Amino acid sequence: MIHIKGNNDLDTDLRTEAFTTLNTLPTEVLTRLVILSKSPKALTYLQTENGFTTIKAFLGI
Repeated sequence: MIHIKGNNDLDTDLRTEAFTTLNTLPTEVLTRLVILSKSPKALTYLQTENGFTTIKAFLGI
């Protein structure tokens, strides 16, 4: 069992929703996301608004 703890109740709810959604993904996809989560460059893209916008534009989202 995983214990999810956020900075406050809203953060905990958002994290729980994110983990619930991730749990529906195939194991191969989760494994690839773990690899990306260990990359400082990938994290920079996800942590900044410009980086995230770049990823969304590349994917056509």
